[in-house]
Amino acid sequence: MSRKSQLIDGLVDLLIDVVHRIGTKSRREVIGTIAADIEKVNGKERLLVDIATAAIMTPNGRVSDVIFPVAGAAKLKVIIDEHRAKGTLDARIQMVTRGSWASYYR
Repeated sequence: MSRKSQLIDGLVDLLIDVVHRIGTKSRREVIGTIAADIEKVNGKERLLVDIATAAIMTPNGRVSDVIFPVAGAAKLKVIIDEHRAKGTLDARIQMVTRGSWASYYR
């Protein structure tokens, strides 16, 4: 009876260790691809304050006349891309983990 419980405990510990390794490896891989995909935007808080100030100063102005001179369309697109990439971190880690488990570890 004690040998059976030791064997079961060893198998459970091994399973927990394998799942932890898969999760760690998947997280590292996803973070590496996200870091390569996105461009870090420095000064986002300052940029947000500048956009808000420009919008308050001319509330009836068009976006192209008020906000684009302050931020620029390209910089706003990079900020949006960075936000979307961060938002999908958990989903991408889950997808990579599931792929690893389904194809390799079984």
